[in-house]
Amino acid sequence: MTAHNNQGGSINLTAGDRGGCLADASNELTNNQILRALPEPDRRRLIDDLVPTILVQSTLLANPGEVLRHIVFPTGGVVSLVTGTSEGGSVEAVLIGNEGVVGSWHAAGVEGAPWRTIVQAGGPALLMTPEAFKAHVAESPALAQLVVRYNLAAHLLTSQSAACNRFHELAARAARWLLMVCDRTASLELTLTQEFLAQMLGAYRPSVTVALRGLDRAGLVAVSRSRIIILDRPGLEELACECYAVVRQQTADLVQSEGSI
Repeated sequence: MTAHNNQGGSINLTAGDRGGCLADASNELTNNQILRALPEPDRRRLIDDLVPTILVQSTLLANPGEVLRHIVFPTGGVVSLVTGTSEGGSVEAVLIGNEGVVGSWHAAGVEGAPWRTIVQAGGPALLMTPEAFKAHVAESPALAQLVVRYNLAAHLLTSQSAACNRFHELAARAARWLLMVCDRTASLELTLTQEFLAQMLGAYRPSVTVALRGLDRAGLVAVSRSRIIILDRPGLEELACECYAVVRQQTADLVQSEGSI
């Protein structure tokens, strides 16, 4: 399998031989919340169509209107859906990690990506062709319901982010965003530039630099040129605006565990 890179070409995303892929896919299944929430028979039916890979940071998976070459179930990597303006501005609309699926719009018969779809944090994921994904959604009521519920969770995230960007201070918004990425990567060390963070928050780079310096001086994070290390997670949670806890609970309530479907 291949995916577009940020120069518009393609990169190899196929891992190992087919037998190795099946074993790895089986091991990775429960690291994605949607796949973990499926009844065991439904999970088993998906294995043949899943291929494990490592997502590479900054890889462009699709521009708006382009068709994703594969559906992505992140198990450790993170993907951002980014909306932009004709003037060149951009802001993150949805953050997708191990709680969700990239390309869920295919389940509704929508082929072209509604947003610019880019790998924000590298890490493991499971891939499936759009054709196989649509077939499994049609055959599995449990998967279909989970996709709908996840789409609602993503919509709630977008709505909460809009309110957050309008009413909350930049330092609190940055804390919320860093915690959300930390949750989805299971890592306290994030590799990203301040320019990229500014784009995700829809803020000016100098303002983000000032906000991060404040977090650094408070001992909450350690900031370098292309890396942010979370030193005090409880302190960062205390600083973060209410939106972090709201979105986290909404997602947990909607993407439920096996037996609740």
